[in-house]
Amino acid sequence: MQITSLSKDVIIEVDSESIETTQELRLRQIVNLLSIQDIKNTIRPLIEGKHSISLRLIDFLCVNYSRKKPVCYRVTLNTGHQVLWNLHHSYREWLKCWRRKNFDVFRRRSRIFVLISKEGIPEKIETTCGQLNFMVWLVQYNIIDYCMQNKKIIEQDMVRTLQQAKEKLRNNERKRREHITEATCMVNIYKTQRNILFDNYSDDDTSVDA
Repeated sequence: MQITSLSKDVIIEVDSESIETTQELRLRQIVNLLSIQDIKNTIRPLIEGKHSISLRLIDFLCVNYSRKKPVCYRVTLNTGHQVLWNLHHSYREWLKCWRRKNFDVFRRRSRIFVLISKEGIPEKIETTCGQLNFMVWLVQYNIIDYCMQNKKIIEQDMVRTLQQAKEKLRNNERKRREHITEATCMVNIYKTQRNILFDNYSDDDTSVDA
């Protein structure tokens, strides 16, 4: 089965016997959310391991780094409004909504294929529904840009965290699967402007019949 974008530029090829209804509906949305440039410049290099940012680093950023060091920056919504966005909160919300099966940085479970045309020559990218949905999230919230700007800091923290985890494992002190075991005991306050609009009712609108 093939799912084609409205522009006919992107095609997602799936096995109709192995895909679930929820996945099919999501892929029909995704095919119109991704541009050829997004796929060629970001998604394909990430999936095939040819990007300067690794999937392992992205996974660490989402699961561990952003949990202990809040990652917040402004993003522009489809409506044009800017909001202060928290990476870890967004990650947890998407994961809760889609579950790991349909939201996964790594290429696991049933394969699907994204077909694009490069200089008139069709090209096929192997991925999964969960990974492609994760890529949409990365692109939508400019997460790769953040990774590029803070790559060295995140990598250093990842190395340090993994070393600490290995030491705890040697001492039989590791009791949880996540690297960051301590509870978060802080409150982060961010100052941001907000516009409040009040409806203007006339006297006739607010009158009450006796």
